[in-house]
Amino acid sequence: MRPNFFDFERYVLPYDHCSPCEQLAELVCAIPDMVRRWRGRVRGRADLMRLGPRELRDIGMTQTDVARECAKPFWRA
Repeated sequence: MRPNFFDFERYVLPYDHCSPCEQLAELVCAIPDMVRRWRGRVRGRADLMRLGPRELRDIGMTQTDVARECAKPFWRA
């Protein structure tokens, strides 16, 4: 029996790994969802800024909480 000098199994990706084209396709398909989340955050923070003191009390927030939330960039949750 000949010794195995090169282990092919070690260098071949298993079938469950995606090719670079499949990874790129997944990324492109994820972009609309990401943009939708970002726009939702912008709208939600704008709505939060329009609330008055009574509505803020009802939801348990202060003006400081609102300022902190609205200071975040749109990509940060």
